[in-house]
Amino acid sequence: MRTLFPHEEELFKKSNFTLTNIRVWSSGRNQNKSIMLVHITSIENKNTSYEFLLVIAALLIGGWYLTMSKINQHFMGNSELLILFMIPVLISVFLYFFTQKNTLKIKSPSTEIVLPVSFTPKKELLSLMDEIEMAMDQRLMELKQ
Repeated sequence: MRTLFPHEEELFKKSNFTLTNIRVWSSGRNQNKSIMLVHITSIENKNTSYEFLLVIAALLIGGWYLTMSKINQHFMGNSELLILFMIPVLISVFLYFFTQKNTLKIKSPSTEIVLPVSFTPKKELLSLMDEIEMAMDQRLMELKQ
């Protein structure tokens, strides 16, 4: 548990991420990071997926279809050929779904906090981003006074 500064209030807390009116911090197994709100340069939601795996699966299905039509067989008649094409198709589709990553990056000039947000609803994610930006704006206004 982190100690709050005097006059610091928690605005948002979820598992290993905390937003206060002065800073954001993330704590994990290997590292703990803290960024002051005035030092945040960007907030980015990045979704990474490997679409080429689905293209490979589609090409394999197309190859299976062409092979079956060339040898004039019923499409389900040659089970060895079906298995030969379907195993890589299933592996490609499986890898596509299990390699997708959705992250929220909070960056400063010296470091960045990367939060995995794969199963966070989009509305909740946008709300968190708005809350961070409002806290940044409020902090800048406090410092100008």
